Amino acid sequence: MLDCTPGTHRLDLRGLALGSFASLTIIDGAEASLITFGPDDFVLLLGVDAARLSARDILL
Repeated sequence: MLDCTPGTHRLDLRGLALGSFASLTIIDGAEASLITFGPDDFVLLLGVDAARLSARDILL
């Protein structure tokens, strides 16, 4: 996903029945943040610092 601004844009994962923000694994990389929610399921947010993401940014 490109051009995502925490606090402004939201990632909608409601259809996946993930439960809670705490169930996600969020990894901060040099140029992107990786959100994993299963062995083969992930979202890569290019240019986004993981420390800026909160439960308000991800709809579950």
